[in-house]
Amino acid sequence: AATDVSAVTASRRTVLKRARALDPPTAASRRVVDLFEQSLTLSLSANAGYSKWLADLERTPAGCRNPAANPSYRSAQAINARTQTAKKSFVEAYNPLARRFDRRTWTSLQI
Repeated sequence: AATDVSAVTASRRTVLKRARALDPPTAASRRVVDLFEQSLTLSLSANAGYSKWLADLERTPAGCRNPAANPSYRSAQAINARTQTAKKSFVEAYNPLARRFDRRTWTSLQI
């Protein structure tokens, strides 16, 4: 599981770097990019918490029985809730533009 989280984290960092290099031509597209960057940044923070939790589990496997007792897991869950809200805001701003230019639309759970 830790390897999976590391791979997802690396992928999100790459995408965030690319997003930060964009130069959107309009205020609406700038807002979409900002929301996307916010979603990715929060996702990376949640990933860090989950990685810490997984590392904690390697040291104390008994913690598997109650993840909510682990502070790293609780922190990751809290950040993940904020991430989901940010992703919803992103898709609400992105999807109308995507439809306008005949591009793929997304749900918050797909990104």
